Amino acid sequence: MKSTELRIGNIVYRNDIRKNEIYTIFSGGELDSSGIFTPVRLTDEWIKKLGYEKDGAEMFAVYGKENSQNIVKCDDGYYFIDNEQGGINDIPMKYVHQLQNLYFALKGEELKYSAKGSK
Repeated sequence: MKSTELRIGNIVYRNDIRKNEIYTIFSGGELDSSGIFTPVRLTDEWIKKLGYEKDGAEMFAVYGKENSQNIVKCDDGYYFIDNEQGGINDIPMKYVHQLQNLYFALKGEELKYSAKGSK
């Protein structure tokens, strides 16, 4: 993983002294040593932990937040759609930090993380 992919607040695995432990980057100095981090795979569980709620769709899962943005799960992965930004729908994501960074770029605020997931 390249340091240019990461921001303070990103959730990653830390692979040095804390083997494969979930970790949140908290300082800019850590970004210079990004080789000790590996990405966390984006899953339904992680999407819920970041505040999205699942719709009852059967063919594919749709996760919504604030009625204007969705994450759609398809056979080949997850895609972000933001209806306020003209229906951006071709942004594939594999990792938690990609969703965090995309959300911040579009909304100017951080996704809130909850270990328990959404309500």
